[in-house]
Amino acid sequence: MKNVSSGRTRRRHQKHKRTKKKKKKKKEEKKIKKPKIARKKMFSLFFKIKK
Repeated sequence: MKNVSSGRTRRRHQKHKRTKKKKKKKKEEKKIKKPKIARKKMFSLFFKIKK
């Protein structure tokens, strides 16, 4: 009985870890997207100055 209970908790813990990893990936994607938009704005400003 003890082995079964430990197996159940272990499985539940793995599922929790997976969701945490997904959340971290989403946060990283948001961080990457923000500077890209800023860069585009910077490029447009530079082109305006050059013209």
